[in-house]
Amino acid sequence: MARIPSFDLNQSMVDAHMSIDLGAATLTGLASYESTYGTFNSQSDWSPLELGLTYFGERAHAQNQELVLTSNGTGRLTWLVGGQSFEGSDYYSPVLTSTLLPNGFPLPL
Repeated sequence: MARIPSFDLNQSMVDAHMSIDLGAATLTGLASYESTYGTFNSQSDWSPLELGLTYFGERAHAQNQELVLTSNGTGRLTWLVGGQSFEGSDYYSPVLTSTLLPNGFPLPL
């Protein structure tokens, strides 16, 4: 019987928000972190012999921070100033394919 393809994904995220009234202005902040790990397995020949197997993996993370200072005034001049940073990375394993005869010898390409 042919192997059923599978894709396993684990993902988590956490974020935090804050706001502080400073009188003349309000300081607002945001911070977040995300992490992902996944694998993919399949049989590329779809035969009962399982001659071709494929594996692929991924690992990723990202983080974000943001600060914004906003005026609380109601006059003609209101303002907003802020900054943001973002950093992320994604690592992929190469697609690994194994094409073997049942006795362990590779098939000629």
